[in-house]
Amino acid sequence: MQKQEKVAMPHQPQLGKRLERADLSVLGGLDPEEPARGLQLTGDGTGLDLWGRELEGCLLEGVRLAGADLGRWGLTDVALCRCDLSGADLTEARMVRVRLEDCRLEGVQLGEAFLLDTTFQGCRMDYAQLSRGRMKRVLFSRCNLAGAALQQMRHTGWRLEECDLRRAELFGTPLEGLDLTTDQLEGIVVRIQDLAGARVTALQAAGLAKLMGLVVES
Repeated sequence: MQKQEKVAMPHQPQLGKRLERADLSVLGGLDPEEPARGLQLTGDGTGLDLWGRELEGCLLEGVRLAGADLGRWGLTDVALCRCDLSGADLTEARMVRVRLEDCRLEGVQLGEAFLLDTTFQGCRMDYAQLSRGRMKRVLFSRCNLAGAALQQMRHTGWRLEECDLRRAELFGTPLEGLDLTTDQLEGIVVRIQDLAGARVTALQAAGLAKLMGLVVES
């Protein structure tokens, strides 16, 4: 039996003790070439030009950015709580020490993103697009990733805990060393060779055997 390597937990955001409260619209008046720092942001970002925006040491609470163009966002030491980013375009985003908790991320576009020390906790991420991204020390905990695209991802350590991965597409993403025993895997799309070294339960293995054309007798 292959030894399962213990994957390190992500480092958490380092927020300042005194954050300046502001509406999200304040970002529209700041120099887009300079990172926004030390802000506690709320509000609706509809209509704001936030492409390529950088945030450092910020807290976003209940922010609405559904469908927004947030391509190439740079987030460092940022926490997002109960935010709505469903359908937002975060293509080529860069996240370092970022925590997203109880956020709506259905259909979010995170393709080709770079995620380092990033935590997704209790997030709705069904049909999210994360293909061709790069990850290091990334945790998905109790997230809905049903139908999500996780194809051709490059990673050096990630964890999936109690996640719904039904019908998720992981074609071309190596799963070696990944513990999937607490996840729902029905209908996932994955290559047999990418499953090598992943840890699953006997019941999950019986379901995955169908990918090889096997018939498992009870």
